[in-house]
Amino acid sequence: MKTSILTAVSVLALMAAAPALADNTERTMNQNDTPTITEQDVERNWDKAKDNVKEGWENTKDAVKDTYNKAENAITGENRMAMSELPANELSTAKGILGQPVYNTNGDRVAKVKDIILDRNGNARMVILADGDFTGLGKLAAFDYNVVTQRTAEGDVVASLTEETINQAAEFSYDPEDSSRTVKVKPNDGYSVTELLGSRVINPEGETLATLDNITFNNGRAENMVVSYGGVLGLGAEKAAFDFTDADKTRDGDSIKLQLSADEASDFEAYKRM
Repeated sequence: MKTSILTAVSVLALMAAAPALADNTERTMNQNDTPTITEQDVERNWDKAKDNVKEGWENTKDAVKDTYNKAENAITGENRMAMSELPANELSTAKGILGQPVYNTNGDRVAKVKDIILDRNGNARMVILADGDFTGLGKLAAFDYNVVTQRTAEGDVVASLTEETINQAAEFSYDPEDSSRTVKVKPNDGYSVTELLGSRVINPEGETLATLDNITFNNGRAENMVVSYGGVLGLGAEKAAFDFTDADKTRDGDSIKLQLSADEASDFEAYKRM
């Protein structure tokens, strides 16, 4: 995308400089004596073009910063490929939330975001916090997801938590057999975000098409799956985005597979060849 934008900016810059060049050329053609276009004229027009390109590039960089890495590609509900801009705010993605420290309203660090539990429709039901700063026990505690929705401009998670509230919170376990009055467990139809990240995106034949790289959130719901494909060892990989509900999620032992429909997989493969 950056190459395309740079090309467009360059063309616009040269078009902006063209009238001056054309005007000088016309004067030259109408005169039979010394040429009007001098080396100094060319240098001045080239400098003007470079300034226009630089100004365009600065505007381009600002625009690029307002998207998530670049204009991502999304498969729409009609199974057709379309361009979709994802929010640049990294704070609204799984990678921007997981591992973040949690501070109380007094500015004391009280926990760290360990995981987010989603239901089958992508609604964020629980946030799993790992304590340790107050109690040092490393307990996993489950809270409603809306506890971590308040963020500072620097990305810090702020929650109305104290040592007492963390100690009294229900402990969390990934094992359904641990369920009790004092222990919350992941629902059978729920998904752990840390478990989802890195999952394979496959077609109906089970062939790997991409890998889940990140998840974007909007109003407490997993909105898009950002997948990566191509490249070598993570270098040079491209990214695309699907609606979170597009892929069927099936368990395969300890991992989760994200299966696209035949039409979605076909559109995705067609796009990758473009």
